[in-house]
Amino acid sequence: MDRIMQLPDCCFGRRWPVSVGVLDATPGTYYDISEAGLPERCVVWSAFYVPNTTSAAHTRVSLALGDHQPVNDAQFDALDALFRDLGFWVGTRRVMAAHAYTGAYVISFRQQVQISGRRLVGRFEMAAGSVYPTVAGVVVSSIPTEVPDWLCSGNLRSL
Repeated sequence: MDRIMQLPDCCFGRRWPVSVGVLDATPGTYYDISEAGLPERCVVWSAFYVPNTTSAAHTRVSLALGDHQPVNDAQFDALDALFRDLGFWVGTRRVMAAHAYTGAYVISFRQQVQISGRRLVGRFEMAAGSVYPTVAGVVVSSIPTEVPDWLCSGNLRSL
């Protein structure tokens, strides 16, 4: 896998977003699960957070991988966290805070993830105030299964 991850970005093919979100103005905790499943193994190219707030309130967002939509924090915490080092600790989980003042933000990286057929699950903790909607997600691609001929033949230098 380490050798595959050394291939140029163009070898990884099409990238697509997978997102979860909440559309509510009532303070509280909400959960969402993506409709689309993710490939068994994939590359996560970026994580994105798109808050849409009309006040100084914030939304705390956590992402995980799972097979079902949780209905409480205990069920969410039992899922596999997608990013173990992204965000800050609040209780038992890492969260990212999406504020009105930050606008949308994208965190770019290139990370291979073993998904095992699960889907993206989001936890959204809405603070008091007029907060709605918030979307979070990842941009993924599949893992290449073969190396293009032009890359092996040395023609890369002529491009």
